[in-house]
Amino acid sequence: MGEDSIFEVLGYKVKQNKDRLVSESGVDIVDIIQRLENEAKLLDSSDECLDKGQRAILVALKIAHDCLALEGEYQKTVGKLQGVAMQALQIIDDSEKEAHSSRNLDLSL
Repeated sequence: MGEDSIFEVLGYKVKQNKDRLVSESGVDIVDIIQRLENEAKLLDSSDECLDKGQRAILVALKIAHDCLALEGEYQKTVGKLQGVAMQALQIIDDSEKEAHSSRNLDLSL
């Protein structure tokens, strides 16, 4: 198991196990921190009066919003895909029944 590392995130020093973060998510901690810093820069350009705590909270809220919106979109897409798959299965089932019926009719002639 790797050692804990100290990272500076949005003006705060954070102690975290880098190996655990990377292995659980597949995303490198450096990329995560860069994303947070980029979001903070966008906030800074619109409101420079924020202290680092306010800025961190607003970044967290923005990323949570984006995550929840993405999850909702994902669920909607999965639901649509399931509906299309069910329709396809129904068409296949109907085709098989029709083919089976046609074979029975041919045998009776």
